[in-house]
Amino acid sequence: MAAGKPFRPSVKRITVEVEYPDGTTKTIEVDPSQCTAMFWDDASVLDILGGFYDRRPSKMTRAECEQHFGPDRAAAVLGPAQDLKIDRAAVERLWNATDANGEQVAVMFKQHKCIPGA
Repeated sequence: MAAGKPFRPSVKRITVEVEYPDGTTKTIEVDPSQCTAMFWDDASVLDILGGFYDRRPSKMTRAECEQHFGPDRAAAVLGPAQDLKIDRAAVERLWNATDANGEQVAVMFKQHKCIPGA
């Protein structure tokens, strides 16, 4: 590194620890090369991530939705449709969808290719 020349260190690992109501915890490892932002509360998910997709709608296939959110949540959000238009309303439905155990996602990510998911 040359003195005076600006540089930016790179993020090599992101680790998220979530806690369930019964006190158990789970660690989620995130590849920073696949993620540009992370959201974990209603305000950031709905206002920031949802707002982004309102301005730049995207599309997610059923397979992508199942991969990122699980088959139960994907079915609840997509119904019989094969594709999901990602806008604020879709982000909110994904954020609030539950799996068969009633579990909602703890964190959502904006990936480089603009699919939110975790």
